[in-house]
Amino acid sequence: MNKNTIKQLTAYPKPTDSQRCRKFFKVELIKHTITSIYQKFLETGSVHDLSRAGRPPTITKDKVEEVKEILKMEPANSVKNVAQQANISKTQAHVIMRDIIWFKP
Repeated sequence: MNKNTIKQLTAYPKPTDSQRCRKFFKVELIKHTITSIYQKFLETGSVHDLSRAGRPPTITKDKVEEVKEILKMEPANSVKNVAQQANISKTQAHVIMRDIIWFKP
């Protein structure tokens, strides 16, 4: 949590006092925003969002390492061949090769 956020949350007994916050932080804050941030801080001790469930990543570190090994043994492999050898989709193989290990397929 940054120091300005802590100051904002603890400096004022009334968390909805937007005029004081505006004067202190030189930004326009809406009462609802101040109240919700303050309430989150009181409940969790932090103003950061809680982690939420979501779609799990499809490209894992293990798969990246596997693709690296495949390309180390045979650099001239096509995206299709790498995907088949690593048992991943062609799109995943292409993303790993192009964006993660900067290999130009």
